[in-house]
Amino acid sequence: MIVDELGRLVYNTPKLYPKQLEFLKGSDKVTYNGYGGARGGGKSFCLRPKAIQLALKYPGINILFVRRTLRELEENHLPYFERELGGVCRYDSKKYLFKFPNGSRLRFGYVNTENDMETYQGQSIDAIFIDEATHFTEKMFMKFTECLRLSDTIKPALEKGLVFKPRMYLTANPGGVGHYWFKRLFIDKEYRGDEKAEDYRFVQSLVFDNEFILKNDPKYVERLQALPEKERQAMLYGDWDSFEGQFFEEFDEELHTFDPENVCIDGETGVFEIRNNWRIYRSRDYGLDMLAALWCARDENGTFWVYREYGKSNMPVSASGEKLNNLTSPEEVIYSDIAPPDMWNRNQQTGRSAADILYRECGQRLLKANNDREMGWLMVKELMRINPATGRPYLQISRNCTQLIKCLRIIQHDEKNPNDCAKIPHDITHFPDALRYLCSSYTYAPSGIVMPGEVRKRTFADYALDLGDYEDKEDVESNGYIEMGDLDDDWFSWSINWKRNWSFNSRKGRSKFTGKLIKGFKDWPKRFFRD
Repeated sequence: MIVDELGRLVYNTPKLYPKQLEFLKGSDKVTYNGYGGARGGGKSFCLRPKAIQLALKYPGINILFVRRTLRELEENHLPYFERELGGVCRYDSKKYLFKFPNGSRLRFGYVNTENDMETYQGQSIDAIFIDEATHFTEKMFMKFTECLRLSDTIKPALEKGLVFKPRMYLTANPGGVGHYWFKRLFIDKEYRGDEKAEDYRFVQSLVFDNEFILKNDPKYVERLQALPEKERQAMLYGDWDSFEGQFFEEFDEELHTFDPENVCIDGETGVFEIRNNWRIYRSRDYGLDMLAALWCARDENGTFWVYREYGKSNMPVSASGEKLNNLTSPEEVIYSDIAPPDMWNRNQQTGRSAADILYRECGQRLLKANNDREMGWLMVKELMRINPATGRPYLQISRNCTQLIKCLRIIQHDEKNPNDCAKIPHDITHFPDALRYLCSSYTYAPSGIVMPGEVRKRTFADYALDLGDYEDKEDVESNGYIEMGDLDDDWFSWSINWKRNWSFNSRKGRSKFTGKLIKGFKDWPKRFFRD
């Protein structure tokens, strides 16, 4: 940048490539402007001149330029701006702030944690530049949107008749903690609440659009081509469904999903139908923020056919139970109705749990899922492998289950524990959790519902009634819970959790009792063991 003979600042904009020009030219009409996709597309490069252009055109404008860490700012951006603006603009190194002669301000910021967003609380920022936006959480992004409004300092520009609309510029590659929210808004264009399609635009860029790299560093393209398949798809071609950090890398829609209108089962092709000898499982993850439920049928080959899903937020417990009952036809006999352990937590005021409400008001006898996260994810991955009996994976998901499929594609590894899924963003964890509960619990015994043609064996609930510990069967079923097993002549294995805090495990005469003594407790061994 130079000062001409009339004292005006003159900025010679560097050469921009067609995709970069497309991104910048239409940005004054849209609030949120996204750019990126593949590596080497010139994302950061095109942001810098735009920030300077805005500062020169609109006197008094307040601009914020952010990266996730200070180090990234110091290495990628500050040297460029110091070189371009040095000697013309005043630079405050303590505040990372450039002050232009016309009153415009260009400030640099970073956000290590979500708590750092408090730094921007209550500020008015006319234009925000977020480089590598997928490194920011959705909460961080939303906090920045709260700051995006006209500032008092831009009044000189408006008094000159200039029109300025507050706007945001974002660049990104697939992957990172912000992958989901960025993809939802800019790629999938799935909007919620007051979000409007006309406020968002995205320009996809590839390394092949960057003439400088193609001419001066062609080996860079070869290095991208040498990456593993999923990383190559993301970094070379900007594929937002393939990226580093995916938890279910083995998930393949071609292998793990089926068309319910045209599916081949045991050599017969046609509409998906559940056969009489299949067992049906229903699994849910429940919270007021989201009810996520899955219906699954297990066939004689061990294949799990996830054939229905339902998801809705802000549903009271009883309403969620009624809805699942309505979605389940009388012909669908639920062999096991699986739910997360926290549904047995009792309300301090009423003393009732969600499991109790669902039993009493909806007739649902729930099976408490195993909540070992690492083991559960391992079971999901196990079912994604090929079943030798069919040549297809054990897990088959109907293509109508769009929410589950989408979440499996984009959920990522936990940053601190590679054996676990990330819990953020939270809204994409519900359906995978419901699948995890299913996969880690399907080997359990049924939840008490008798399949056609089966004879129900006596359980601890029946013996509890014999001993007189409970008033009636309803008291047993609402206050106690059978987690595994039924009585058997030669072998039985039990793991039982009751409100009265005791458990029993046995194999053929060897027993272990733990917890508080209850009425009739010492009479149980002789009633249970035949030899």
